Amino acid sequence: MITKDKNIRHRAAELEAIKAHSARVVVIRVKNATATDIADVLLTGRHRISRFAAKTPAPFVAGIDRYAKVTVYRLSALMAEHIPSTTPAPS
Repeated sequence: MITKDKNIRHRAAELEAIKAHSARVVVIRVKNATATDIADVLLTGRHRISRFAAKTPAPFVAGIDRYAKVTVYRLSALMAEHIPSTTPAPS
């Protein structure tokens, strides 16, 4: 999935859906990007995205910047940070 929503990695419901469906998410990290800017980033970075997706097990959230640099966000850390633990609290 490709999105411009950089905050997807901060929403518990989205993170849970990414995990549940083993999604591969690439976030366009270009401020005030036009459709042309997004197309340029994706065309320039398409091989990097393909290589990254081939070597990185799903699920993942990664960002791609204006220079087509792909950066992974550690999903396990994001999940722990934004989804409450299901273990009961000590009494």
